[in-house]
Amino acid sequence: MKCSANKNKFFLLTILLFISTSIFTSCHDAIFDMIDKEVKLESNGIMGDIHSIVPFGDFLYCANGKALYKKTNESSNSTGNYNEQWEKVSTTDLSGTIEFLASDNNYLYALTYTFSENASSYNVVSEIKCFYSSDGESFTEIDFSSTGISENYLNTTSYVKLFDNQASLDSGNRKAYIRLTTDDKNGVFYTLNGESYTVATEACKDSSSSTSPNSAVYFNGKTYFFEAYDATANDSYMYYATGNSSTLYYSDGSTENSVSPAVGSIYSLALTSDYLILGTSTGIKRLSLTSGVPASSATTFSSNASSILTNRIYMLYILNPSVAEGADDEYACMTIYGTLSSATDSFSETGLYAFYPNRGTWNRDGTADTSSSGN
Repeated sequence: MKCSANKNKFFLLTILLFISTSIFTSCHDAIFDMIDKEVKLESNGIMGDIHSIVPFGDFLYCANGKALYKKTNESSNSTGNYNEQWEKVSTTDLSGTIEFLASDNNYLYALTYTFSENASSYNVVSEIKCFYSSDGESFTEIDFSSTGISENYLNTTSYVKLFDNQASLDSGNRKAYIRLTTDDKNGVFYTLNGESYTVATEACKDSSSSTSPNSAVYFNGKTYFFEAYDATANDSYMYYATGNSSTLYYSDGSTENSVSPAVGSIYSLALTSDYLILGTSTGIKRLSLTSGVPASSATTFSSNASSILTNRIYMLYILNPSVAEGADDEYACMTIYGTLSSATDSFSETGLYAFYPNRGTWNRDGTADTSSSGN
């Protein structure tokens, strides 16, 4: 009986050792998988809120409020260059902070805010201006006085938005728009053409009664407008999300469908040939596409995207949407919402990030100016 009891104890210990070893090995693999994907942040990177990256001429342009930047729009697959390729554009024409950019085939546009202190000692927007440039360096203000809209409404951030239809420059179909609001609070928006503009009258695709768009896409030979913060399109569908919703809509122009991938609020969208990339309140996500139809749940990135881009992503830009995710340059801007003390990321981690395929990882992206930490 004693021998049998010892055998039972030995058998039990063997099972427990096997289970604990399996658990440790599993945890060990998971932990080291996370460690493998952790990347030390580069010291140089453009910080701040970046709301736009747009192509114009032979360059990409972005702005972080304080300055305008440009870099070649040639792929790193060709140049072999990664971080520190952005250059600060030397211009004194843009007054205020540069909030939004847009472009058409002939001009680059910039929307700027000027802040002043109100009676309660809060900094508020006191003036909004829109500028155009034919060379990306010299800018001229657009005069909207002929619209008859009062200065009060021309200088209210919720009533003014600059955007474009995201058509490729090569297609010749890229157009830029500005949304204003009349004194009776009815939305009106204009097609820009340098210093001139014409009234556009189409309703938003995601709201049949609305003429107050925030975004647009060029799809099947036509520009569609959306109330959604952002929208994007390929040859099969237009994709958009409304308000702070986590519901994603997709439409072929006549039929609308939706999925709810449980990724948090969706703020920005971009496409590759095989994935729809989402900028959300919980970081960057991706949904696989099957004949253009998005999956109902997110798929883990093979890169370090999910471990480094963990806060709100308000801007995404894919250099070449016709290739697979991870096959060409990709950009994202991360920002902190609310107070710094409550955020999971520090201010130094906000700003512009880029993925370069030959490097294989996401990291900060900026200028070569080490004295300003790449700003």
